Amino acid sequence: MWNPSGIEGLPESMRYLHHVVLDFYGKLEEDMEREGRSGCGLFAKKSMIVTAKAYLQEAKWLSEDFVATFDEYKENGVYSSSYLALLTGSFLGMVDEGTLDVFEWLSTFPPLLVTSALIGRLCGDIASCEFEHKRKHVGTSIDCYMKQYGIEQTMEKREEAGEYHSKDFEWEFLKNIVENDPSLSHHLHHHHQNLSKYLPDSQPWQDFHSRHSSGKFFKERRYLLKEFPELVSCGENSKLLEIGCGNGSTVLPILRGSKNITVYACDCSSDALVRTKENIDRAISSVDNFHSFCCDFSTSEFPDWVACDRCRDKFMLNHSGGSESKHCIGGVDFVTLIFTLSAVPKERMPRAIKECFAVLKPGGLLLFRDYGLYDMTMLRFEPEKRVGFREYVRSDGTLSYFFCLDTARKLFTDAGFIEVELEYCCVKAVNRRKGKDMYRVWVHGKFQKPFYN
Repeated sequence: MWNPSGIEGLPESMRYLHHVVLDFYGKLEEDMEREGRSGCGLFAKKSMIVTAKAYLQEAKWLSEDFVATFDEYKENGVYSSSYLALLTGSFLGMVDEGTLDVFEWLSTFPPLLVTSALIGRLCGDIASCEFEHKRKHVGTSIDCYMKQYGIEQTMEKREEAGEYHSKDFEWEFLKNIVENDPSLSHHLHHHHQNLSKYLPDSQPWQDFHSRHSSGKFFKERRYLLKEFPELVSCGENSKLLEIGCGNGSTVLPILRGSKNITVYACDCSSDALVRTKENIDRAISSVDNFHSFCCDFSTSEFPDWVACDRCRDKFMLNHSGGSESKHCIGGVDFVTLIFTLSAVPKERMPRAIKECFAVLKPGGLLLFRDYGLYDMTMLRFEPEKRVGFREYVRSDGTLSYFFCLDTARKLFTDAGFIEVELEYCCVKAVNRRKGKDMYRVWVHGKFQKPFYN
């Protein structure tokens, strides 16, 4: 409804814009009258109203974190493409051609208009889909198509197959390419740390999770159950500590895949913990084996209830945690560090890993996966983003370190762990649009806390 009094319900920041829009279309109708095109201005108003309602519908979908079906998206997309408003505006400037008959024809949404609008909307989504997934944005036509026709699960399975222990190429092959490319030489040399480029606390990660609060930035890491089958075959009453749970992309597949595990999840970001709980409640109807708490394991100890001082100091061979105190869970059987350690400043890593060692029961496993040396994301960093050897700061202030096998091995064995598995996971993908090969490198590892006699 085109109602000037509607300004009373608008926030102050929009009232001026509301006045400008109404004033513009009011003068436009006066011009149409003087040109002998009475009634044409009314169609211009209607085209704007239709477009605004379509935008409002998308805003509601976003607010409710709702992904429409492809059919629903197409129906709304005809209007949100703004083609009707654009064409109406074009004919307003054509005195001879822009007659009342033309505007009446446009208002019927003829097939030519509908088809053109959909082509424009779908092409725009294809071009911007990847960018829009990195920010808070309503689902695109691609997301809606995948939902309606069940394609998402198939694509996730393909991604899992690509990420699970892939050996598309040997790491030494990539090493040779990188170390012989002069344009990448800034990644190879030691230099003094420049720690002034990032904040020494968890604030950048708080901000990160606030920006990505919809959860669309994260996908379930379902491949982890194949990569770490111990999580599925473990005995009853097993306990797992997930460190750096983010939005729950690691926790969710573990909870789905194993009923024997009680999961304790922590993160330095309180926003992340809220998102994790919301995502779990949305995905699983009833969960009584999940608990979360806020902790930065690189700067502080885990709470005493995870493993009290008595448990830390006097763990025996008994796996049941018989030395636990009244309120202590007696340590955990598994610790997962999945793309978490790389976000910790390098000088804090030894302390953080020792803290993981302290809360594990004897014989317990630490399961590790993180960015590997010469991964594609490392090579994209500009020289000024380096803050240390193989350590970089992103534009949002978060850190990223890239591990070689020797560095990972030394970090964990120095903390007291026994190496069980340690290898590179190398995946080759192709950017078809640019015709470029993309080399992904991750480090996969399993480390065990020894039994004490």
